[in-house]
Amino acid sequence: MKKILLATLLASVSSFAFATATDYGEISKLYTNNQGHIAIQLNRGFPKADELNTCSNHSGWAGLHSPDPTIKELLVAAKSSNQDITIVTNGCEGDWLKIYSLVVE
Repeated sequence: MKKILLATLLASVSSFAFATATDYGEISKLYTNNQGHIAIQLNRGFPKADELNTCSNHSGWAGLHSPDPTIKELLVAAKSSNQDITIVTNGCEGDWLKIYSLVVE
């Protein structure tokens, strides 16, 4: 019985840890700093991430503390050209939703 309970608990925790959310919209704000962090806000917010509660304490931003240079370039290009993006987030990166992947439309 203890093994079944433990297996159920581990399965529920691990499924929560890998939950992803897909949101889309235009980048309304782009943040960066001298440490290389980058974060964005979408004009529509992140309703799917909120619905799935992938990062309960996020501040309305999605970003990365140590992003791949390609992700940074795509975010800057999407912001400067006012293109919509589709963004997949997974968990937290500090106070931000953690960017997992993105598509520039």
